[in-house]
Amino acid sequence: MMTRNLARRVSLAVSLAASAIAVNGAGGQATAAATTAASASSILAGKWEGNIFVQGMQIPVVILLDSASAGWSGSLVITMFNPAPITMASVVVKQDTVSMTMPEEGMGAFFQGVLSADKKTLNGMLAVQGDNSGSFQVTKAAAAAKPTPALGPKHD
Repeated sequence: MMTRNLARRVSLAVSLAASAIAVNGAGGQATAAATTAASASSILAGKWEGNIFVQGMQIPVVILLDSASAGWSGSLVITMFNPAPITMASVVVKQDTVSMTMPEEGMGAFFQGVLSADKKTLNGMLAVQGDNSGSFQVTKAAAAAKPTPALGPKHD
């Protein structure tokens, strides 16, 4: 009789422990996913500079990405053709992948880039209406250096 009660208690304890581990494990995964999403936001938001490679040409480009409570937004600047930024029709970020679609009047291009392991470069592909397709590579622009405060005259 004592052995049967002990076996039930051990079984109950193991079941409770397994449930606790499963709940904490799921919470840990959710926390890790939230942390990854938050870090992607802080890393991906900002100015990216580099080139588009299409039909044997290298075209300088600037991509601006921003994250807000309403979602992601972005714009593309290709000064070679037009210095005015083109607002992306959509920007979707999933973990370390960014997908951007330009509006039809902006050539209807689709970009998809993956953040490099060092979190400094986006490498990806570009598809444009028709037969034009290529790739792009942009690097996170360095934050502007903060000016050193001017020191007043030295007092002796």
